[in-house]
Amino acid sequence: MIKKNTGFTLIEVIVYTAIFAVSAIFLVAILGAVTRIQTRQLSANEVNQQIVFVNDTIQRLVQQSSLIDNTAGVPSATLTLRTASSTKDPTTIYWSGEKIYLKEGAASAVALTDSNVSISNFTVTKYENAGGFAALEITVTMSYKTSNPQAAVTRTIQTAVNRISAELALELDREPP
Repeated sequence: MIKKNTGFTLIEVIVYTAIFAVSAIFLVAILGAVTRIQTRQLSANEVNQQIVFVNDTIQRLVQQSSLIDNTAGVPSATLTLRTASSTKDPTTIYWSGEKIYLKEGAASAVALTDSNVSISNFTVTKYENAGGFAALEITVTMSYKTSNPQAAVTRTIQTAVNRISAELALELDREPP
């Protein structure tokens, strides 16, 4: 009676091991790529959210202000707005260190950006137009703070906000339809 072996041969074990190793290498490479993309996307989302928040805050405050109290044509790292509210006058937005701050009246300054990002440029330039219109050019460069070069993200936004003077607004309201 001949006894049959029911196990794997050495060649079968080597082939199965090779197939498993190649599959594992591909899966690890895919996992690494997904992790790198996710890390970069999280960094980009953080920078985008904060840059949009700063931009929206500045636009809202400029449009609600009575006067942009910066020198026309001169770039500055500080924006000074005059407001009708005595508790918020003057409203100042400025860049100091790695953050952008908002100071309203005599209240303490509040950071508009947090410690996850750093500001490398904040410039505001006022432009005056005949007839009472004022435009404000805003440039902000923000980077995600990380030691991981794959997560490093830097964004620059350059935008403008128009503000109509109170006198011109009153004249426009008085014009006949």
